[in-house]
Amino acid sequence: MAVVGLFRIPDKGTLRHALTSLYGVGRKKANAFCGALGLPHNQLVSETSPATLSSLYHMIDRRKDVEGPLRKQLEERAKLLYDLGTYRGVRRVQGYPVRGQRTKTNAQTAKKMPVPGVSTSERYRG
Repeated sequence: MAVVGLFRIPDKGTLRHALTSLYGVGRKKANAFCGALGLPHNQLVSETSPATLSSLYHMIDRRKDVEGPLRKQLEERAKLLYDLGTYRGVRRVQGYPVRGQRTKTNAQTAKKMPVPGVSTSERYRG
């Protein structure tokens, strides 16, 4: 595992592909990061210099839509929905489907999904 600042990315493969293992980074953002640094398409993680990885970390760290800040933002949104008492917020806390799916059958996936920002004791308080 290569370390980019506080983030760990896989050693094998290209840097663009390895960046997609970070939460909130898809192909488009990975291409944008590598393009901004002027890296070639086939740049391997193992061949990348520590200085390049450091500049990549600073670029990622400034973004508010990657890793920790993104997770925090999603948790705050979910908590706001619940605090306002909206249907979506209540359904999310109860563990039921939020977008109108049926619950007589086929709701098992929604019931198994973790609810961000809500503890399990709070989720089932009836």
